[in-house]
Order: sequence, then C-alpha cells, then structure tokens
Amino acid sequence: MGQLDTLRRLGDLARAVAYRQALIRHERWSRARLEEFQRRQLTRLLGSLTKESPYYRKLLSALNIPEPFKLQDFPVMDKQIHMQHFDELVTDPRLRLS
Repeated sequence: MGQLDTLRRLGDLARAVAYRQALIRHERWSRARLEEFQRRQLTRLLGSLTKESPYYRKLLSALNIPEPFKLQDFPVMDKQIHMQHFDELVTDPRLRLS
C-alpha cells in the first residue's frame, strides 16, 4: 500500500469517527430538535439538487411545494424513471447513461 492510499484511509477513518460522534450527539436530541435538523438537511439537499440537476430543477418548479419541505410531499422515484431521466438527474455533467 502506498503513502497516498494510507493517507486516504486515514482521512476516511477521521471522517467516520467524526460522523460517529455526531450520531451519538443526535441520539440525545429531542424529537423536535431532530425533526428540525432533518428539515434543514432536506432543504439543503433540495437546494443543491435544484442547482445541479436539471431534472430536480424542473420537478420542484412543477410541484410548487411550500417550505418547510416534507419528504412525503415528493413523488417516489423508481428505477424506470431514474433510467429514463438519468442524464438530467446526475449532478456531475461528465456522467452520462451512454
């Protein structure tokens, strides 16, 4: 194993430890605090998706869902829809279905 691989694994380990510590802290949160955190995370995710994904930009515009967003307000995406709209869904323009 090379030095770069070792550094990458150490970085992965550090992120895993930090994530574990965050999860432990979240276990002590009240239900209201956890739900607020989830709403903020969903809003952040949707902001990123609308910026980077043409599919989600169109979908969210068409749905016109008011904030605060709730996950159950969004349609389920199955594999068929995912494959039909793959090129519009991905947030990295270098990725294409072909």
